[in-house]
Amino acid sequence: MRFVVYLDEEGSGWPPRKTAPGDPIILEVDPETRLDDMAAEAISAGGRHFRDLYYYGGEGPYYWPGSLRDASRRPPQLTAFPPVVPDESGELLWTQGARSRVKIADLYRAKQEGFFNGDPTGVFLERPMYGEAPPGWHEFMSWLADVGAASLAAMLLAVVRMAWEHWKDRGAITPFAFLDLVPAREQWDERHLSTLLGLSAKATSDLLTSLGYVRSEDASEIWVVSDDPDRSELRRRIIEDYLHRTYDNPHEDDE
Repeated sequence: MRFVVYLDEEGSGWPPRKTAPGDPIILEVDPETRLDDMAAEAISAGGRHFRDLYYYGGEGPYYWPGSLRDASRRPPQLTAFPPVVPDESGELLWTQGARSRVKIADLYRAKQEGFFNGDPTGVFLERPMYGEAPPGWHEFMSWLADVGAASLAAMLLAVVRMAWEHWKDRGAITPFAFLDLVPAREQWDERHLSTLLGLSAKATSDLLTSLGYVRSEDASEIWVVSDDPDRSELRRRIIEDYLHRTYDNPHEDDE
């Protein structure tokens, strides 16, 4: 298959780029090709100048992937790389820490799941020149212990304590991709979420309950955000207070 790669000669500062720079390198890759192997091939094709930029002390390549919104356009607009991708088992890999395990085929699965708005046939190999380490799992668990909404927070904390090391082994260095994913949706299929997160049915039920979801009256496997503000209080606090985003009540128009 044809894969489009843009290389980053200048380094990317702040604010982030809106379009990919320069001319692309076009590769023929197999869907089972790993992202790091594809990146190494593209950098090698770019020549010694780019090899010197992306490799330090014989190690690398060092880059952060950015997605192309449409790989057929020049220059393409850039959009965020998916923070999670399902592997062939259906369970999530978290790209922040498991980039070396991500395959091109995983990008297609992520696109089908609606996890990103990019083109799975193209990537920008950004060389970030900014950034600070975000809070990790221990900080999030401490926040949960102190946040209030006691019974809901305790339920979520129990699930996180049980699962976070497994998620970290699959690349979840911080909780932010998890928080961007699960509370963001207004409904979940319980069995599908269980597969994505590698959780038991009981842990998945506790997770959804703690975040203010209730079983749909129309389908027992589907959970939807409750219209009871007390049930969804922890979800609201996570979105507003921890992620510092605007909380949109999905039932506001019904009131």
